[in-house]
Amino acid sequence: MTTSDHSSFNDKLQFNGVFTDALRQALHEKRMMFGFSLQQLGDFLKIHWSTIRKWEAGITITCHPRHIARIGKFLSGGFDEQLRMISGQEPFLRVMARKIPTAANQCMERATQTYQLCHSDFPDLGADLLNAIDQAIQSTVREFLNRLEQSASPKNPPPSEQHP
Repeated sequence: MTTSDHSSFNDKLQFNGVFTDALRQALHEKRMMFGFSLQQLGDFLKIHWSTIRKWEAGITITCHPRHIARIGKFLSGGFDEQLRMISGQEPFLRVMARKIPTAANQCMERATQTYQLCHSDFPDLGADLLNAIDQAIQSTVREFLNRLEQSASPKNPPPSEQHP
């Protein structure tokens, strides 16, 4: 969605707290335009990511009155300058994110979302998830280092290094 699309969209409709199909689509397209995950947009707007997901999916069609002004400002382009600065602040990370395989990105997104779900109601479950992820990472790094060491060590030392 281009800036001119947003201008004409905003001239025709105002956000009153009800997500029509057009508003749901605009919310999703605007989030995608800046390359934000649900979590990133939620953090920026101070709205839980799952609430934004429900709005975009049409599961929830109304907005709590405390969110109307922020969502309206987001849809109308009132945050665009800030969002452009934020999305441009970490070009290295954005380039690196494109180099990570889709499956790895999806796995990280699932882990983040699962943690958010668990941690809010069951902090101990969130902590268990983090511990399990940390253990998996440590195990993988150990295996990686072992394999690296094995591939670097020669099977038979050169004759100059052999001792009588």
